[in-house]
Amino acid sequence: MSTLPPGRFIPRDRVHALADAVDVDPGAHRQAILRIRRKHARLMRYVDAAELGRDDVRDLCRYLVAVAVRVLESEGRLRAPSRHDLTAAEDRVRPLVGDVLPLRPGATDAARAVARAQPHLLDEALDALFEWPGASVADDAEKVCVYLVLWVVVEALDACWTPPARFVGDATYVRVHVPAPPVFPDPIPDSQEVSHVV
Repeated sequence: MSTLPPGRFIPRDRVHALADAVDVDPGAHRQAILRIRRKHARLMRYVDAAELGRDDVRDLCRYLVAVAVRVLESEGRLRAPSRHDLTAAEDRVRPLVGDVLPLRPGATDAARAVARAQPHLLDEALDALFEWPGASVADDAEKVCVYLVLWVVVEALDACWTPPARFVGDATYVRVHVPAPPVFPDPIPDSQEVSHVV
């Protein structure tokens, strides 16, 4: 599907490092995320128009879109996709949707097997949505919808991305296993802390 020249895939280790940095310390990236939401308002409207149901599921998709933009901007120049870019991306993805379904925890191989723009970026999303443990605001059916919207967005973004002249990327896609990040328990709210008065 992707018409990328050889060596244009951002390697998984760089994708994971950037995505993890946003996830671990979202406050440090807050201004960048807000700027992305303004600069890429069309993408956010595209997410809002998708049939994602609940607001928290839509917010999850917006977050993943912002992370994708952040990764691509960190690795080159990115112009905001036009409506034409999004329509062209939909046209590339639509015929392949049947090839990736069913998509659920433990069954993501089909989604990884189809040609995708920036496959390591989409693998990061697949792992976060379906493979890595932890709480999620979305059920499995909602996660499928989030992934499909993100896939279209990444296709559109990649068409608008220009890597630097000395960029060294992967020429072919090979799945790279990334261990799940640690899952920390939620902190105990102040009202439930145990007082140790002697």
